[in-house]
Amino acid sequence: MFELAPIKAVLFDFDGPICDVFAGYSAPSVARELERVAGRDSGIDDPHEVLRNAAGSPVLDAVEDALVAAELTAVESAVAAAGGLESVRVALDAGLRVGVVSNNVGAAVERFLFRVGMAGPVWPVVGRPYRARNG
Repeated sequence: MFELAPIKAVLFDFDGPICDVFAGYSAPSVARELERVAGRDSGIDDPHEVLRNAAGSPVLDAVEDALVAAELTAVESAVAAAGGLESVRVALDAGLRVGVVSNNVGAAVERFLFRVGMAGPVWPVVGRPYRARNG
């Protein structure tokens, strides 16, 4: 049997292990919307890649705002991943601190956790920083 005694905390990635963020609002659809905001059609189906491609352009803030809005909408129809929430509950029941990290904006992660009744016990939530710029 696996011993959890020396472990004090567990970090879960959000999209995949805990839920499918874009289950009801598809990532390719979001990517198309972001491309319209950016004014270019790259054919990329990953919204985060569309955001990365907007780096350094004058439309970056508008693309980022559109992605944040899409993620907040998407988590309203996101579905829990098989075993994901159960794993979080097991860790919490074992007395571990459980945190979530994500390349999605933290507010979307928090909204999903609230929806499934885990907003209080799961902390911290570390999401993609808003308006973070290198340099």
